[in-house]
Amino acid sequence: MLAAAGAVLGASFVLLFAQLLEIERAGAANTKLVTSGTSALGANDTPRKTVLCPQKNKRFAFPYGGSMFSTSPIYADGAGVYPHSYERLGVQHGWHVTPVNYDPTPQTATARDVTLQVVCGPEPGKLTPPHKTSQVNPGEVKTHVLTCPGRRQLIGGGFQRTTFVGPIRGAPPSGVFATEAMAISPKTWQVSGEAFGKFGGELTGIAYCRRSRKPLISEVSASVTMLSGQVGLATTPPCPGKRRFVFSGFTTFPRGSIFYAGGPIHANQSVTATGYNRSMAPAILTAEAYCMNVKSSPKGKKRR
Repeated sequence: MLAAAGAVLGASFVLLFAQLLEIERAGAANTKLVTSGTSALGANDTPRKTVLCPQKNKRFAFPYGGSMFSTSPIYADGAGVYPHSYERLGVQHGWHVTPVNYDPTPQTATARDVTLQVVCGPEPGKLTPPHKTSQVNPGEVKTHVLTCPGRRQLIGGGFQRTTFVGPIRGAPPSGVFATEAMAISPKTWQVSGEAFGKFGGELTGIAYCRRSRKPLISEVSASVTMLSGQVGLATTPPCPGKRRFVFSGFTTFPRGSIFYAGGPIHANQSVTATGYNRSMAPAILTAEAYCMNVKSSPKGKKRR
């Protein structure tokens, strides 16, 4: 049954990827979704991957949020592609993911594909990116609460530096994985992570803040419940009205129960979150899409 669930996941993502191609042909008011070429990952590879906004057209030169997804199925033992880092690139104008092709049995490993996306739009003004980093040791859970300073409001967030991989040099599967990355108020982003196995590592939370007198984002969400060892997909409703999708978030319950596997952004301004339930009990994955009126900033604002 679990193997069948993985096959369904692969088939579902092939369909979703076809829908993504329609996005780029159709376009979207004020924003454009750029999708990278698909690349292959070997067992427990962790390459740095980026997708960049086009710089010739200033209307779509600024990066907001992005995503990572794989059309390869997640197996019943959790083998699949997951993000170690999920962050925007201000100077390079794009989106960065360090994916891991996590495989607890690399002797029978399967190569898997990964594709990145970034939402591109007009310059909104200078962004302030509060960061927090801490060490997470095996068995620990750490949470970072990042609040936009002063008169700045949240537009989204991300995370960095999680480390979990399959067996390396005799050590069992180990490392840090993100258990949530989400807005908890109009000014605050929260990131949590947990470490397991023989070694831990660092966890970094990142918020992206813009000057505004009023809150900037609204949220739509959806949840899926998975039994032990199952894969689940949760797709949010579309962003309402003229609001555009700008960032995604996720949360898991109970914490530590689910490996988050990213998921694609869709033509109707919704997003899918994918996860694998690594626990022995039912677990819930919630996908969150953050929506905003995307407008250019006044002339003369410095870009970042």
